[in-house]
Amino acid sequence: MADDLKFTLKSMNQKIRRVGERFGVTSLPYKQLIADIEHNFRGMYHFTNKGIIQVNQRKGQSFNTYQAQMINRVSRRAGVKRIVANSKKRLEKQGITKPTAADINKEVQEHTRIQEEFDKALDLVYEHELAGDLPVDIRERYMKIYRSGKGAGMGVSTDDVTYIESRIIEFDHLRDQLNDVSAGVYQIARENGVRVSDNAKIAIEKAIQGELTTDDIKDLISNLNEYANRIIIDPENADYIS
Repeated sequence: MADDLKFTLKSMNQKIRRVGERFGVTSLPYKQLIADIEHNFRGMYHFTNKGIIQVNQRKGQSFNTYQAQMINRVSRRAGVKRIVANSKKRLEKQGITKPTAADINKEVQEHTRIQEEFDKALDLVYEHELAGDLPVDIRERYMKIYRSGKGAGMGVSTDDVTYIESRIIEFDHLRDQLNDVSAGVYQIARENGVRVSDNAKIAIEKAIQGELTTDDIKDLISNLNEYANRIIIDPENADYIS
């Protein structure tokens, strides 16, 4: 192993160990540091008695080009010093100018919890984006985060983040409701010997193609339920009313 890589590996292991000891092996800072190490260094790592992963530093051990690049990348990621400094800045904005170690640990834990929750929300957004049914209102906020080119990521507020988190979970439930209600309308129409209104079909199609907002979809579900009742009461004259 080249001397410079050996030094970088030692630095990386030390950083992982310190972050794991300070914030715990279940914390996001630790997980971010060790991401892909188990997969890309198979048979070349061990765990300390505290459960912290360490890449082996055995004499004569060689790494491929990708592994060497990963060691360099991980060694440059945020360690305890930078994590603590960033936490102090956030606490200062909250009026805490002289935080204790306990204050910092608690803030880092809460900050990373929020990050993890937002990451989960973004995963759900991405699933619906691929499905093509992401509502207009969520898509607009989401695109502010991933807008490319000059000004990328500018104008993203805490309100945008909160909106995406709450609305994507709400929409994910609404999407299942819409499937159930739509299927119910078609079944009731068949049982009563009539066709589903073209207006209802168009409204459903707009929803599943991502042309409506989350609130529009809530209204659509309510309107479809009312339409189903009208079909039952008077099949021949029932129509969808938006």
